[in-house]
Amino acid sequence: MKKILVYYYNEEVELKSTNSVARLIASMINYLQHNYEVTYFSFKQPAQQHLANAKQIFVDIPKFYRLQRKINNALRVKRMHWFDLKKKAVRDFAKKDKTPYHAVLVLGLDDVKAMHHYFPGAKILYWIHNISAICKKEYLYNVNDADYFLSPSRTTYHLLLQKLQPVPLSSEFYFVPNWCEDVFKQRNESLINSLKALHSITSETIVFIFSGSDIKLKGRFILENAIRKISVQQGKDVLFFFAGSDKKKGIYNVGNIRVKDVGLLQPDTLAAYYQIAMFGCFTSLGYDHCPLTLLEMVHCNVLPIASDIGGVKEILGIDHQFLVKEPHAVTAWVYYIQRAIDLSTDQRLKQLIPLKEKVTAIYNRNAAIEIFENILQS
Repeated sequence: MKKILVYYYNEEVELKSTNSVARLIASMINYLQHNYEVTYFSFKQPAQQHLANAKQIFVDIPKFYRLQRKINNALRVKRMHWFDLKKKAVRDFAKKDKTPYHAVLVLGLDDVKAMHHYFPGAKILYWIHNISAICKKEYLYNVNDADYFLSPSRTTYHLLLQKLQPVPLSSEFYFVPNWCEDVFKQRNESLINSLKALHSITSETIVFIFSGSDIKLKGRFILENAIRKISVQQGKDVLFFFAGSDKKKGIYNVGNIRVKDVGLLQPDTLAAYYQIAMFGCFTSLGYDHCPLTLLEMVHCNVLPIASDIGGVKEILGIDHQFLVKEPHAVTAWVYYIQRAIDLSTDQRLKQLIPLKEKVTAIYNRNAAIEIFENILQS
């Protein structure tokens, strides 16, 4: 059985992770583990095996570094982040690992060169999920240390070619679509009904949802500012859900609009909130190449109002009527949200149905796994 190392350490690899990329990786391992010996990392002790046939390696961060982090952060002297400690611990493990891997799947561009050096007999597959990496000169040229460049966005591929100029891309390119797990394709009517009752949602309620963290690049603050400027007719019930933050900000009203922060949600609960919503606000202010949030929304029958940035247009299409051309402008969001409020159910479905057909046809797990299989068998 061929051995594969999944070199990823940002988050715990779990099918029920609240992190969409960690879920995607777990889903991929879940399918490949039947035909390959797949190894991945965990920082939890005792180790909790989430993928029955895969090999989970517990990576311990030495107590000295844990203590040094506490002291440094308390004194605010050269702050140390968990990410950096995990990166060093995994890199130290890889240096000593003599396993004859057939392939190493790398998620961080800054790790590609090291993996090429540590595992010279393995195929190095760079699977891009952090677009900022190719915008940093210190990492950019590492892509040519990979045998394969895998991207869920052709837009990103073309951007990479531009950034590399005049250096050519020497790794082989594959379009590998992102996909959604089955939890976003199923309806839990009991949970949906209980959430509707909890939030006093009727058939007349117009529901919007935002899903993302509090970091500025996600654009939540832009949306919050836009909500304050939206005009809603008296008697109309408009509700905005904010999901994804680990710091819940509670419930409040802005004029006639209800705003509820539901916090960081497990995938099944997030899916239920999506399925209650009619419109999804994707307010990213950075270069997003193939956001899983958008795919999840569309699978759950949510019509996206989305930043025209990065590879978003590649997913939604150039004719999508709710592409926000100037996502850094609050007035642009006010305009499109106002249009959404005034949209009839038939008008919304007329746009949503063909979009969902396209997204489910292109961005699906079977297509992605087939590509992985072709590469690994070659």
